[in-house]
Amino acid sequence: MSFGKLLCLISAILLSALSPTLFSKEGFGIEDLINLPPLPEKYESYDYNERIAWLENELGKTHSPAETYRLARELAFQYDWTSSNELILSVCQSNKPIKADIDYRFYCISSIKKSDESKLDKLTLLLSDAIDLGNLSIAAQSLSSMAWIQSSLGDIEQAFRSYEMAMELASDENIYLRSDITLNLSQLYIMHGDGEYFEKGVKLVQGALDELRSKSVSDSLDTIYVKQTLANGYFNLGIAYMFHKPDYREALKWFAKVDPDIVDIRQSVLVFSSLAHTELNEPVEAKKLLQESYETPQSQLSDSTYLLCYQQIIKAKIDMNYNLERCSQLGRDTPLEVQLDIYSRLIESEIIDAKRLGYDRFYALYQNTLKSLLKQNSVKSASRSELNRLQHESRLKDQVIEREKQLAIANEEKAASQNKLTIAIVAVFLLVLLLVLLQLRQKKLLAKQYAQLSLVDGLTGLNNRRFFEQNIDRDLKFVLRDNEGKEDSYLGVYIFDIDHFKKVNDNYGHDIGDVVLKEFSRRIRESVRESDMFVRWGGEEFLLASRVSNIECFHQLADRIVKTINHKPFEVAHDTSLDVSCTVGGIIYPGESKRIASMTWKNLVTLADNALYIGKRKQRNCWVCIDDINNLDLLSDPTNMDLDVAIDSNQVSVTHSMSSAESQPSRS
Repeated sequence: MSFGKLLCLISAILLSALSPTLFSKEGFGIEDLINLPPLPEKYESYDYNERIAWLENELGKTHSPAETYRLARELAFQYDWTSSNELILSVCQSNKPIKADIDYRFYCISSIKKSDESKLDKLTLLLSDAIDLGNLSIAAQSLSSMAWIQSSLGDIEQAFRSYEMAMELASDENIYLRSDITLNLSQLYIMHGDGEYFEKGVKLVQGALDELRSKSVSDSLDTIYVKQTLANGYFNLGIAYMFHKPDYREALKWFAKVDPDIVDIRQSVLVFSSLAHTELNEPVEAKKLLQESYETPQSQLSDSTYLLCYQQIIKAKIDMNYNLERCSQLGRDTPLEVQLDIYSRLIESEIIDAKRLGYDRFYALYQNTLKSLLKQNSVKSASRSELNRLQHESRLKDQVIEREKQLAIANEEKAASQNKLTIAIVAVFLLVLLLVLLQLRQKKLLAKQYAQLSLVDGLTGLNNRRFFEQNIDRDLKFVLRDNEGKEDSYLGVYIFDIDHFKKVNDNYGHDIGDVVLKEFSRRIRESVRESDMFVRWGGEEFLLASRVSNIECFHQLADRIVKTINHKPFEVAHDTSLDVSCTVGGIIYPGESKRIASMTWKNLVTLADNALYIGKRKQRNCWVCIDDINNLDLLSDPTNMDLDVAIDSNQVSVTHSMSSAESQPSRS
């Protein structure tokens, strides 16, 4: 390479390395987003429709570019739970994502309806940025989406490679992402594999659906996702037995499992169920389902023109009415497997016009699509041969270059000149490398700041509820492993809040209330270990998860929390101090008798909250700890337990510090 070309290359690298990534075209940056106050606590308690309404209302009122971006981003995330791609795309077009906002960019690209080379290019660029910023979840999702497009374009070999990389990047703890990738990979097995891989694909689908169905969900958005994914999975199994291993009775079994409330695929289920009954020579059932499919609205999520063709094929088989106009209007966007199935059914029909149409359309499909795919496969083989030839040629050139270098050594002046040039090149490359490393460090810092937007409470600096939900299962599993190894290990889960906090806000104002929250957080944080998980749960409510060695340590920590708060007044202003106290509710996992080991973290938090409520109702400025559940029947549904009744009937063991026991811990 000449020195001039080398300088051009270095300039291009420098321009790329110094490209701005911190600020959007709207004139705000990541710092502006981080400094925004957190969304109100009530937002977390809203269901899906309430969240959408609140976000749209706030977007109509705000004049801040940073706040508008934050609200639009959250709105797109909510729309994704119901696969509302057109709504997501509308949000993305009016509020374009910042380059470093990897999550938002992924949702915007995924909402693009057409799966073609341009969408594949966008996903490829996003994959590179996600890996640079360490966001492996988005990298895995990008690869999965790329694989689906590659398979639809006929590049099956590359699609399998993309799915393989996606599975390696996906976290085992993210069941939703793993389920999506597994379901998509299984469809590729079914569509393009032999008999063995068909069965493998079916088992993969069933396994992913069983795991998803067994997952306990309480959040309304999780419920929407699970229902939608189960419906799509059952439908795809039915299609597998319709197209790839004709077993119409088995296909009907899976279609029957699809929830009829999932409107996006309802018409497809009715049409293919009617077709299956037609092939089984059951015209009464076929006619009934066909009529219902006419009365069902078409899905807005995908092009379902081919369903109209299937309706005409069914009607032709049942009534010998062969108006097949819709079948002649199928476009290139129709999935390849659907086109092959339709044309095969037309060719096998007893109607002459249907046969002719099937042959004509199949030949056109061969000319327009299949022929080029066959050539692509041949070109790939030829490319591999050409690559081997070029590598061999490169080795020969390297040998010639080596001889030329040996001759050049004999010329002292030329050697000295080349040494100087080499030193200059190395210095320039070191400069470029330094700039690239600085840019990479800047990107990673940016990614970390984005993570803080969703995992850190803006007022107290504590981690928030979302952080707790993402990490608590790790501590529960750690405790269970210790107990399996015959070592006593427990996890104390405490929920506590500030007594009469509303009076503080009412009497002194919200600014003083914020000072109390900060001081409260500081005192607790300094009295617990760094390894303990201490988060702001919401409002004046906090949650602590701490590993303890025995039941006494469990009680002592609860007592320490209460005394840490009430041992001296809070200095909230220059001349103002307040007496502040708190009430603590706790539960120890897996309990004294290890009965509570089967509980989820949500049940543990619910029971700790019930214990907190008892302390609030009876006294305040105290702690109430659940030590064990004596009645095994209560473990099946602990969230509906009346804790007062359970304590009185000795079904639950409780220790508390309420004054009825003369200020000493009391066992109930």
